Amino acid sequence: MLTYEEFKEEYQDISIDKSVFSFIESILLRKVNYLTFNRIDMTSEVEQERFYKLLASVIISLNFEGLIAQNNGNSDSTGNIKSESIGEYKKEYFDSTSKTLSESEKQKRINDLILKAIKETYGNTGLMYRGYYYGEP
Repeated sequence: MLTYEEFKEEYQDISIDKSVFSFIESILLRKVNYLTFNRIDMTSEVEQERFYKLLASVIISLNFEGLIAQNNGNSDSTGNIKSESIGEYKKEYFDSTSKTLSESEKQKRINDLILKAIKETYGNTGLMYRGYYYGEP
């Protein structure tokens, strides 16, 4: 079972609060249970390990995409758009801080990232099969 302390020890470069870690864990567990129709036996060590690898990869991806709020005290959201132009050709470059996403765009990117990670993890296991398995309650 992956705890917050184990995650911080393993991935020291990622700064995340314990409350954010727990929040992402609960959202991810709820979405996994929904998409797999509660077929995952979380008492199984194999399934726990698979879920916690998924959790770690989602947190790393969210951090990489800049979708986890950082408490670095830098609240300047104006950002600079860097551009170059040669004659009629013009190219603009955006910093990671220059384009701020609206809350709905940010939530959509988070949901898409989580859904993609769940599909990659559980897609070939048969747990996301929408049909009925014989002998299933």
